[in-house]
Amino acid sequence: MKPMQPNDDSPRQRLLPPKIFGGTLVIALILKLIIPMRFLGAGTGRESGAFLGWLIVLASLALAAWAALALKMADTPINPDEPARALVTAGPYRFSRNPIYLSAALIFLGVGFIADSLWLFLAIPIVMFAMKKFAIEAEEVQLTEKFGDAYREYSTAVRRWF
Repeated sequence: MKPMQPNDDSPRQRLLPPKIFGGTLVIALILKLIIPMRFLGAGTGRESGAFLGWLIVLASLALAAWAALALKMADTPINPDEPARALVTAGPYRFSRNPIYLSAALIFLGVGFIADSLWLFLAIPIVMFAMKKFAIEAEEVQLTEKFGDAYREYSTAVRRWF
């Protein structure tokens, strides 16, 4: 059986977003175990932090589901390694060019509150930078090549994250 070749129309990302988010999350949680650094500190109502964290995680999952639904309704793949078939500007894409990635970054925030770990909060800017450099830039090139001025206008009008 011949190995699958990437589609010439794919974003040609250097690292897939699930690996970036998942790998960074695992590293941050391992660091929490090796060198525990609390974010909320003793006596600050960790239960309140955990409750807030779960609210953020649930809201993030709802945002990701809304974005996935918008992609499905436009008949374009959710898998970032597959070429886009449509320029989606409806649903959460009216406010963010990357609502699923924003959702994943917010999950870091929520898990940071739940785990009361400074490592997860420190990981947020790192994961956002890695996403921009290793995934989003390639996606934006592909979308510009495929949709031209329509994507350029969209990217001027709508922010990347929020």
